[in-house]
Amino acid sequence: MMSPEERAKRQTERLAEKLKLSEEQKAKVLAIYTEQANAMNKNMQENKADRKAKYAEMKAAREANESKVEAVLTADQKKAYDALKAERKAAMEKHAGKGKRADRKM
Repeated sequence: MMSPEERAKRQTERLAEKLKLSEEQKAKVLAIYTEQANAMNKNMQENKADRKAKYAEMKAAREANESKVEAVLTADQKKAYDALKAERKAAMEKHAGKGKRADRKM
């Protein structure tokens, strides 16, 4: 399993490659993702028993961090970022549909 710092670095590198981030933008995005990864790691440790609460907190943190990342991007980069988010969402929905029971509630 990757450390929070390793996850943040990997996320930053992917985004930098796709959006052609400047060095200044990369540094800012890395700080945002590192903070997010550390918070999520802490959240997972504290809320092992309560999955729904953990999910809700992580979703809120992810949305807040997306706003922070968007604030660092240019208008063109933001358009590309929105497209990347849509691609990831479609991939996650496709992946989640495999093997998922119809009667299962999350």
